[in-house]
Amino acid sequence: MDEIFKTKVGFTVTLLAVIFTIKPLIDQQASLGFTIFDSAITISYAYNTFALFLCLSVYCISLQFLVPASVLLPKLINTFYAVALSTPLFFVFFGVLLLHLIG
Repeated sequence: MDEIFKTKVGFTVTLLAVIFTIKPLIDQQASLGFTIFDSAITISYAYNTFALFLCLSVYCISLQFLVPASVLLPKLINTFYAVALSTPLFFVFFGVLLLHLIG
């Protein structure tokens, strides 16, 4: 196990702890969001997507401890991790973009 993987594990678990800590704040602002094609995209959806992919990343990390020679698991971990970290950025980007386009 290299240093980058160890750092990623620590950062992922810390992010998971942070998202469970901010859950009450997300619940208070659950209706905050924007509409695309008559579908409301709320902060709650972004939060749940972020949590889902981060949890999948942690799950695959734990599987990698059991099967260290796997070729597929590091790719899955990196994919889930990248999607999780990009979810809040996409939510903010599309929210600001639609805010400028509409109003």
